[in-house]
Amino acid sequence: MSERTSTSDTTGHVDRPFPGLAPPVRAIVSDALPPHDRSLPVALCTIAGEVGAETVPDRELESGSRAVDRRLEPVTNAVTSFEGYARIRHDLLVTDRYDRDDDRDAAVLASDYLHAAAYTMLDEAPVSDRRTLELYRIMIDGSTALSHRFLSWTDGDGPTGTADCPPEATLAETATALGAAAVGATSDVRSAMDAYGHALTTALSVTPSSDAPRETAVRVLTGRESLETSADGDTPSRGWASVQARRHDPSAVTSHLERAREALSRLTRRVDGTDATPVGSESVSETQPSGGPYGSPVARLRRATRIPFQDVPSTDE
Repeated sequence: MSERTSTSDTTGHVDRPFPGLAPPVRAIVSDALPPHDRSLPVALCTIAGEVGAETVPDRELESGSRAVDRRLEPVTNAVTSFEGYARIRHDLLVTDRYDRDDDRDAAVLASDYLHAAAYTMLDEAPVSDRRTLELYRIMIDGSTALSHRFLSWTDGDGPTGTADCPPEATLAETATALGAAAVGATSDVRSAMDAYGHALTTALSVTPSSDAPRETAVRVLTGRESLETSADGDTPSRGWASVQARRHDPSAVTSHLERAREALSRLTRRVDGTDATPVGSESVSETQPSGGPYGSPVARLRRATRIPFQDVPSTDE
């Protein structure tokens, strides 16, 4: 049985006022929103924007990384809201977190609020109207895919039958697509990032004790110290109970990782204009990174397919 969150005593993970919301709804909204620095979809959205920015003409981005940050900030805020919406909907379907009628009503209102907020935040991105419409379409596609996944559970295909497409994978695809689109990345870069995000997230979802590898992957993708233990561990990640309950299948993890690495090879060729470095070897960009103390975006993407899975057999070794 999962731990039920009472709407009267929930401690929010995010310190935001949420004016206009009734206290029970506000508590659920605050609790559902993941901190930016612990959200895998946010990390994937950001790095997709970083990779995408390396493939567009300089004139497309006014002043380099600062312009990329300005474009991505409202988009990552939208991704956070979408993730909170998905978590609440997941809990309503497959856990007893909101087992009282009043709590369920408040949770539905909270999820509706977060879903609408995601679209509002996309409108704040400093991009053209045409690109804003494109961001809306990506969010609509993600919402539709997520609703179909949840609907399949109510039709008898329960959470244990979602190994190929858990809810987190849909969130990852949506997040990478939003990040890449915000900076005007080409369709091949977007496709490769979508495939990478889907495969990496699915691999993480079927690993045992999946919170630790997921948090490690987030730190790697965001360029923080790869193997350090989080100093502020008093705010644990809120996991996906139905996914973590699956039986661990090492061959499935390996298969998903190989798909992520194949997508990364396509990205590397697009960014560098050369063949990808073999996954099992160190590259110059990793040992002497040009993208900061923890490597370029592509180096971090490569490292994220290895460090969280050190105990998983890999075909590239």
